[in-house]
Amino acid sequence: MYVRFNAIYKTDAKEIHGVFSVVGCLFKNTTAKTNLGTSEDERRIWELNNWFRYNLELPDKVNRGNNQNEAPTGVSWFKDTAHEHIKNLREISSIIQKHGALVELLQTDNPGYILYEDEFQVFAEALED
Repeated sequence: MYVRFNAIYKTDAKEIHGVFSVVGCLFKNTTAKTNLGTSEDERRIWELNNWFRYNLELPDKVNRGNNQNEAPTGVSWFKDTAHEHIKNLREISSIIQKHGALVELLQTDNPGYILYEDEFQVFAEALED
């Protein structure tokens, strides 16, 4: 089983997709930053963000093409055995939801064509129907 946290945050100018992209928008964007609420949320989100920096590999390639500069075509899914990663993402999701993000938990047995895999995650490209 694979687990994915699908997050969306709408600003006046655009929609931000992905938990970590939403975190970046909420905590770097001046307009959004005024809506953060407590400094406890900000402190905790950065602790969790830093935890992921040290405990999750960023793959070099997340598309099928040979061009490393191509936009990623894969999305990340956590293996259901990545308990601490999932726990921490639940907490991040809870915080960003308090500040207007929509977060949906997705689960699947088949995330698609796997482009990258490590102990905790896969990056996969959805299979065409």
